[in-house]
Order: sequence, then C-alpha cells, then structure tokens
Amino acid sequence: MLDWPFLFFVVLVVLIFMTKEQLKGLINRSNLKITWGDRSIELNELADNVDQDLDPIKERLDLLEEQLKSMGYAESNEPEEEVKQPTPAEVEKVVNVALKNPKYKYRTVNGIAKEAKIPKVTAQKILGTNPNVRVIKARDGRELYATSNKPGQQDK
Repeated sequence: MLDWPFLFFVVLVVLIFMTKEQLKGLINRSNLKITWGDRSIELNELADNVDQDLDPIKERLDLLEEQLKSMGYAESNEPEEEVKQPTPAEVEKVVNVALKNPKYKYRTVNGIAKEAKIPKVTAQKILGTNPNVRVIKARDGRELYATSNKPGQQDK
C-alpha cells in the first residue's frame, strides 16, 4: 500500500522533529574544537591568534611604505635619555588615537610611538602606566598592546 520512498520520508521527518533541539545546538555552536594528533585549537581563539601575528607585520609594512615614499630619508635614532613625565596631550595621542586605530587590533610600542609622533620611551611609559591598556606577549616574545575595553576581548 505505502511504498518505501514515502515511508523513508516520514521516518526522516519524525527523526528530525525529535532531534530538533540537538540539531539547533550543533548548528548554532560557535566554539568548535579541531584536534589533530596531540594538538588542538578552538575556532574562537583562532581569529585572536591570527591578529596577534599579523598586526605587527602590518605596522612594519606601513613603516616600510613611509620609508619608500621618503626614498632614503635617514630616520634619526632617539637617544635614550631620562624619561620626562608624559603630557596629557601625549597620553591622549597614545591611548585614544594610536591604540584605537581601527586598522590594528594589537600594536607594538614602535608603531604607537611613530603614529603618535612621540619618543619610544615616552610611549613605553604611557603604555606601562595606563590602566586602559593591556599587554600581551606575542609568540615571538615581543610585547603587544591593545585597549582593554574592546568588546569580546579577554586577557590571556
């Protein structure tokens, strides 16, 4: 009376209906874990790790572009001298301009100092004392800086 394609369809619909909540949970799951051998990574960590690696490279490329535009202009090295107290304008430049540049998620002290047009040691002092700045160790050992009030970010 009933042929097998129709019965198969009915059984399939019943199974989907019974496991609807489990299927929704599986599809909406944003924290997938990929494991190979003894290593694993969660996909929600992947984007942050990629940004930590790529943002310093972006900064270096920007510096190289500037140097190419100036074609041989020798940049003077700043003598390391006693660090003066940073002015409020310098703090403003570092925290609200350089660190909140939408082009970068993580910044190096060299890139921040260059963009804020202040000495590297002054930028280092501002970054080290400001509570709105978080420091992250990159895989290569360098310190990267980001604002601590970016949504969805966690300290590691």
